[in-house]
Amino acid sequence: MIFDGIPGTDLWVEAAEDRAYLRDHGFPAAHLSDALAYWRHEMPDGSLPPVASIDPLKIPRTALPWSDLIGVVYDPLRFQIRLWGTSVVRAVGHDLKGTWLDEADMKDGIRRLTAVVERRIPYFARIPLTWHVEEYRHRSHYCSLGLPFRDETGAVSRILCFLDFET
Repeated sequence: MIFDGIPGTDLWVEAAEDRAYLRDHGFPAAHLSDALAYWRHEMPDGSLPPVASIDPLKIPRTALPWSDLIGVVYDPLRFQIRLWGTSVVRAVGHDLKGTWLDEADMKDGIRRLTAVVERRIPYFARIPLTWHVEEYRHRSHYCSLGLPFRDETGAVSRILCFLDFET
C-alpha cells in the first residue's frame, strides 16, 4: 500500500488501525522518514538494496540510535537480533543483541519479519507498549519500520528496523 506523504515505496501494514494512522498522520517521527529515504537511495535498480549497503556512515544520524538489525536464516526461517541502537537499548533497559526471536517468544515480531521476507517490502507497525523503562512509562505505543536487504543470492538476509517511542 502506498501512502500519501510516503511516496515511492509500498509498505506492508498488518493492522487496519496502523493503515489509518499512516493515512492520517504519516510517520510519527522524522527519523523514520529519513531511514526510508536512505533505504530507497540504496536500491540500485529498483530491487532490494544489498546487505553491503548497510553502513553506519550512510544511515541517517537521526535514525542510527533507533536502529535494530535483524539477521535472517533459512531452513527453518529464524530471526536473530544482531545489533540494537543505543536509544533502543535505553528504551528497553538492556541489550538484546544475540537474541533469537523464537527463543524469546517474540511471536508478533516473527510474524511481521516473516511477512517482510515473503513480501520483500518494508513494513510499518504501531505496537502497544507493554514493556518499558521508567523514562517511557507515559507512552502508549512504539512504532517499527522494517526495511529488507538482500544477500548476493537475492534472498532477504537482513532487516534493518527503526523504532520510535511515541509520547
